[in-house]
Order: sequence, then structure tokens, then C-alpha cells
Amino acid sequence: MLVWLKEEGRVDQEKDPEEFMEEGPYCLGCRSDGKTRWCPDCRIRKCCTDDRGLENCSQCEDFPCDRLITWSKDNEATREALERLKGMD
Repeated sequence: MLVWLKEEGRVDQEKDPEEFMEEGPYCLGCRSDGKTRWCPDCRIRKCCTDDRGLENCSQCEDFPCDRLITWSKDNEATREALERLKGMD
């Protein structure tokens, strides 16, 4: 995973695995400050906060949209994230 992130330019080439894990390269969601997110060009965040001015996808009239449903199929963590969004107002 770390090698792929380095190849994609998402992680500094000089980072070793310990530094990588200490920094916690995890997305903190659309309401985060934007500094810590898995993908700097996240299409879900762009749609939600940048384009629509929402705090989270659950506020959207199209929720859950096809984009979120497809995204949630990636792995267990994304499925859980979608379920949390469904529980929000």
C-alpha cells in the first residue's frame, strides 16, 4: 500500500512505514479541515462540500447517490461510512 501511495504521489518518497503510520493518512471526512484526507482530489468531498456547500452527504437531496453507493462497495470501512451517513440528519 505504501509503495502504491508513493507511486501515486500521495506520500513523500522519503517516508518510511513508521512515519507513514504515525501521521495517520486517513480521511477525516468532509467536515475535516481538509489537511488530512486520503485523497487530495476526493470527488465525493468536492461534490458535497465544494460544489453543494453541504457539511456531509446525508444533507443532499440525492442521498444516497450512485457515486456513494459505488464508493461504499470498495471495502468494509466504506460500507460502514455510508451506514454512518445514513444515520445522520
